[in-house]
Amino acid sequence: MHLDESASGTELRLRAGDTLEVTLAETPTTGYRWRLVSDGAPACRAGSDRFEPPSSMTPGAPGRHTFTFTTVQRGAGEIVLVSVRSFSGAEPARRFSVHAVVE
Repeated sequence: MHLDESASGTELRLRAGDTLEVTLAETPTTGYRWRLVSDGAPACRAGSDRFEPPSSMTPGAPGRHTFTFTTVQRGAGEIVLVSVRSFSGAEPARRFSVHAVVE
């Protein structure tokens, strides 16, 4: 299953062994990067994450950051990602979360 930022705040029904990809817009030149806060344990486990730079050279164009999760057992968990500046103690600029239920 593939999700983007519009899925934030929803509940997902998944099966054990499913793979979930979350792709979010990210503009590292602003200092903001997506960081994993909660991987959906115990029902899910975080896998890889990768950043794809923007296809254009336009200043400020966002790239795409994709996080992969695998469902590992029945149960529920929260997947939470926040967009923060690593050099600042400020509150996250954006938040993505889904409630994952593995049946």
